[in-house]
Amino acid sequence: MLAGRLELLAHWGYYTDTARFTYHVFALIHLLGCAFLGMGVPLLISGTTAGALLPKAGRWMLSVRNFRGVMMLAVAIFLIFPIIPSVVHMIPICDGINCDGP
Repeated sequence: MLAGRLELLAHWGYYTDTARFTYHVFALIHLLGCAFLGMGVPLLISGTTAGALLPKAGRWMLSVRNFRGVMMLAVAIFLIFPIIPSVVHMIPICDGINCDGP
């Protein structure tokens, strides 16, 4: 990521403007630092405490699993909705007794 960002800055011609290049380099270092703090520090804490600070497995994990499953289905429907043609949306829904059209 760092090499790609620096290559992009060089491509844009920011290497000739020292102040602008330095600003972008420091912004990139800040971004990487925030990524380390957000992902690395919790991993280090949970590793050094041998999992004593982590919650124990139990029934609550089932509700979390179900919630995440529903969210994944919702995202799948959200992503596929623009692909489905509008004709499919006008198909009447029949339950065997009565048919309700659009």
